[in-house]
Amino acid sequence: MRQRCEAIAIEFASGQKMYGWQSDSSPEVITLNRSSYENVSSVRTILTMWSVLGEVNPNVIFIPGYSEPLALAAALWGRIHRCTNVLMSDSTVFDCRRGPWKEKIKGRVTRLLFQKAFVSGTRSEQYLRSLNPQSLPLEAGYDVVDNAYFANRVSEIRSTHCNDRRYAPFLFVGRLVSAKDPHLLLEAYSAYRRKGGKRNLEIAGHGPLENSLKAFALENDLASCVKFCGLQAYSVLPELYARAGCLILPSNSEMWGLVVNEAMASGLPVIVSDHCGCVDDLVKDAVNGFIFPASNSEALMDRMLAIDALDEPAREAMGRKSQQIIARLSPESWAEAVLRLAQGQSSCSAAA
Repeated sequence: MRQRCEAIAIEFASGQKMYGWQSDSSPEVITLNRSSYENVSSVRTILTMWSVLGEVNPNVIFIPGYSEPLALAAALWGRIHRCTNVLMSDSTVFDCRRGPWKEKIKGRVTRLLFQKAFVSGTRSEQYLRSLNPQSLPLEAGYDVVDNAYFANRVSEIRSTHCNDRRYAPFLFVGRLVSAKDPHLLLEAYSAYRRKGGKRNLEIAGHGPLENSLKAFALENDLASCVKFCGLQAYSVLPELYARAGCLILPSNSEMWGLVVNEAMASGLPVIVSDHCGCVDDLVKDAVNGFIFPASNSEALMDRMLAIDALDEPAREAMGRKSQQIIARLSPESWAEAVLRLAQGQSSCSAAA
């Protein structure tokens, strides 16, 4: 992408407590605050951002959403300076309750501030079209991960640890919050074990529900078969995927679900709720995994048993199908979409 377009990334802060991430330093990334996002002063950061945008002087600005003051401020700067504003969005109708008056305001904002859009997939496009039915040029494929990193690392790990994978564990990766519905996962898993299921369950993540989940596991005699792995670094995630047999994402509200990308790139079948934004684009029912109705623990249990009913060659075939499906969503495809959205500019200079 750098060979065809000069791109500068502007990040609001160097880390975020909620997700436990810290950014890597890079000459192509301008960091406005060397502190966590939660401690950022919006007014001071907006003034700094406007100053930086004035120095960069972009033709196109890619802006992540419109709900944050900082994002709106970036879009306003772009309109004032006659830039092309591209909305980056993975919002769907299932994210939260939608009030009619709020939707009208959002529709007006998207019409006034943005000329193009970069959405994650089918559901985010449908939602954006419902807000702004005008013919807004857009590209899909906003939510991607480094497929090659996960595929190669998982393959390397499995080649040196040839474990019996007939009962490789189910895996959950994510924050332990109500939107991810980890309690539903444990309820379904408890029923799965009572039905004779033999796979263990590994839960990787942390959050406010961690203690109540551990208490549930103890009360339901699951302590020996449920492993709480805690928050795991990015470098450790391939080890989790390498020993897993299937990823489960039971969220009742999920804009996309990047852990599904990671698991599919790692060659795993996936079980995903129908409220996850990625299901229409990534999960082909009974082909590379299963879809179940959100908040329905019995249905989730049935999908777990369906994974068990597969012999190992069939389950591995599902994993290969996952890799084939996710191959079209990659950093390379992301960069090509960005370039297409930037087309038509006299000199391609972009900020994000």
